Amino acid sequence: MMVHRLLPILMLLISTAASAQRYDWRTRIDRLIERADSLSLKYQRTFWLTKYIGTDRTYKETWYYTERDGRVVEFEIRYMIDSIEHSETYYLDNGRPICIERYETVYFGYYEDEIKRGEVLFLENENIRQLVTIGHRESSFVKSYDTMRRFTDRYTELKQNMIATGHKAIERHQ
Repeated sequence: MMVHRLLPILMLLISTAASAQRYDWRTRIDRLIERADSLSLKYQRTFWLTKYIGTDRTYKETWYYTERDGRVVEFEIRYMIDSIEHSETYYLDNGRPICIERYETVYFGYYEDEIKRGEVLFLENENIRQLVTIGHRESSFVKSYDTMRRFTDRYTELKQNMIATGHKAIERHQ
């Protein structure tokens, strides 16, 4: 009889502990994203790169990034190919990704844009903890290895261009 009375209490404690664990990692990521977004309103830097599709077509990538204490906390790349706008946003904690957002949006000019596909990945120790997808998925979207390789390539490209353009870490403002 005593076991039957304790079982519901035990189940409640286990479920509370499990939800608290989820709360901790996600709350931490949400706070870091909120801080990065807040900093970007005041300290965001921008540069542009011209990229090639084949040998005769070009497109322009617009890069935005924000630093805190000399470390990149967020960077975003936007570009348009044909009538599709591509957007990639990376949030970092100590140089490691904590959230990656990728979207492809059909651009209609004066009308509402339509998200063709997208993904938001929440990471902990470079492992995907939560994945949210929008629209239909293509094979190039949402592959853990490809996502991390893409992040590494983009982050390396950002750091190279920060040096090439002479951008320095933000100064501390009192």
